[in-house]
Amino acid sequence: MPKKKTQIPDKILLWTVVALIIIGLIVLISASISESKKNFNNIYSYFLHQIIYGLGAGGILGYIMYRFPYKNLKKLALPSFLISLLLMLLVFVPGISITTRGAHRWLNLGFITVQPSEFIKLTFIIYLSAWLSTHIKEVGKKSSLIPFSALLGILTLLLILQPDLSTLGIIVATAVSMYFVAGARFKYLAIMGLATASALFLFIKTSPYRLNRVLTLLNPSSDPLGVGYQINQILIAVGSGRWFGTGLLQGEHKKFLPLAMNDSIYAVWAEETGFIGSIILIVLFLLLAGRGFKIATLIKDNFGKFIMTGIVVWFFFQASINVAAITGIFPLTGVTVPFISYGSSSMVITLMATGLMLQLSKNV
Repeated sequence: MPKKKTQIPDKILLWTVVALIIIGLIVLISASISESKKNFNNIYSYFLHQIIYGLGAGGILGYIMYRFPYKNLKKLALPSFLISLLLMLLVFVPGISITTRGAHRWLNLGFITVQPSEFIKLTFIIYLSAWLSTHIKEVGKKSSLIPFSALLGILTLLLILQPDLSTLGIIVATAVSMYFVAGARFKYLAIMGLATASALFLFIKTSPYRLNRVLTLLNPSSDPLGVGYQINQILIAVGSGRWFGTGLLQGEHKKFLPLAMNDSIYAVWAEETGFIGSIILIVLFLLLAGRGFKIATLIKDNFGKFIMTGIVVWFFFQASINVAAITGIFPLTGVTVPFISYGSSSMVITLMATGLMLQLSKNV
């Protein structure tokens, strides 16, 4: 009897993720030093928190996702999605909700704070994959547009109320990509694209805060000490890195960067490693996306194919938006960089999704 071939995850995908995690830890040490010392009198506090609650918890849950047969997730798709929706509603409940600058995005569970919008990225992808694979024959028909739009509409309402338009943009891009891969007709996608663009224009026009971000992008020097402060400091940091950077831990402008270890962490990396380091990070995300899409095309099971597609689009789109904002191509959005930025909720759900990707890569 021939020996059964041992299934292993895709090596390129695995080592790309490992490289991104290592880069994330290196740059986090540098980006968090000032805040750690100021808030805890210990320069490694945020770094250790990320190691324990982000990589530690995320690594365990990611391994569980890697070992748990992905086809069984189809039965859990709806319950997990409904639980995520419930958590999204709880951010509006006084006492357990944490409100920051008018936004309701966090839950205080006593021993830990969580951001439900991070978890719904994955549960939504799993649920939508289950729905698309079950209704694959109807996806190309007009009748599929109504339930698909209704599903997106529910999430849109919850994310607008928070408000969290950055996460909404990521979810819409992910959902539309999955819908397209499943066989949706182009005219339906065009209709959704037009509706999304119209809604985005309306949100920007009716919100002075978002409108100022767009205007600042067009003219960063118009208010360098006000709404333009963050983008100006970011551009100074990125530019000062030149070709090879100032050296790891040697960057000076991180002290003046708002959210240096979150939204602006790519600017810290760009200053300390220069143009070369910046390109290396971009290439790693391109490699992750390219390899992920390649694997998705080889997966015969539609449920697995759609999950892989959704996760790859999510990671790549989110990273692209952040890099575009940091380099002055796109307005600042508050989007973080997967595997790189500080944040336990983000790292945990990212590693869970990665575990699922690696499991799917074994089956091709």
